[in-house]
Amino acid sequence: MAEIPGQPIEELEDNCRELEKPTKGISDVQGELDSVMKNIEIDLNNARKYIKRIEDIADFVDSQICEPPKKKVRNAFEAK
Repeated sequence: MAEIPGQPIEELEDNCRELEKPTKGISDVQGELDSVMKNIEIDLNNARKYIKRIEDIADFVDSQICEPPKKKVRNAFEAK
């Protein structure tokens, strides 16, 4: 440890703070992270379901409004 002019080494050591122990352990943080990741995965799966529903509705609307069903043209040779 470097000495500051006019201040002895012993006094410097007294002025240094001891590191405080963390209030949470690594296992606590890991557990919280796992919980957050699980919730994100659930929310992502729900979002995928909603997007699929929206796509299905959009396809239905497109088929009914944008491209109305074509009338079948009968072929005279097929008629019996």
